[in-house]
Amino acid sequence: MHSLRDQNRKALYSMEPIFEIDSSIATRPTDYIDGLIELLQKFSKLAESTGLNIQPYSTAALQKFKSYPPHNQKIIYDSLAIYCSVIIDIINQGVPFYNNRQSLWKTFKRLGVFPNSDLMSTIDEKDVIEIYLPNNTQCFRNWHYFQYTSYTIGDLITFTWPELFEHQMSDEYSKIAERIFKGEQKDPVYFDVAPYLAKEKFSSQKLSVHIRPKVIAPLVHKDTRRNEGLIVAWEIKIVG
Repeated sequence: MHSLRDQNRKALYSMEPIFEIDSSIATRPTDYIDGLIELLQKFSKLAESTGLNIQPYSTAALQKFKSYPPHNQKIIYDSLAIYCSVIIDIINQGVPFYNNRQSLWKTFKRLGVFPNSDLMSTIDEKDVIEIYLPNNTQCFRNWHYFQYTSYTIGDLITFTWPELFEHQMSDEYSKIAERIFKGEQKDPVYFDVAPYLAKEKFSSQKLSVHIRPKVIAPLVHKDTRRNEGLIVAWEIKIVG
């Protein structure tokens, strides 16, 4: 089995790398936890270089990660590696990571997916953006997102949305996500609704925010032509 470093070298080091990953780490499925810890620590330092203070992980996040089978651990690790590589590319090219459209197109390219509509014309530069995988974990969130959460990056990539938040969100959104990953929803779904309240369950500050969804849309894999991800755009405001 090839090491995770070998598998992700091209993605992580296509530009001059900001950090290195020890080649002895994560060479077997049982070592994914060590690889993840190192990558989370590097991510935290990378964020710090852009002026953001993001804690790498909590004990709960590591315990959650260990509970997953190796296949799911690999998905989470690879997604974070792609996320880091996108940030590196953007920083090295002098593009502000707060630029939603440019950072999203780079992410789509790395994931091998694309929106099958004019979705990007509806994305505002102030929107909070997330991309989810079929296992309901995030593989991307834009820099705006971190203004509205006190969770660690480890929490965000290992726990699902219902595990992270108490919320008043309609189950309509989860049903749309289910239809997307079943291949039944081909087009974006746009919303014009009032904000709802979401409270962090176990983060350091347990923030409360008002969230207004703008759009949920499928992301289609360039090879399989199946829905392999979904993108969500939100308007968020801290209320407590």
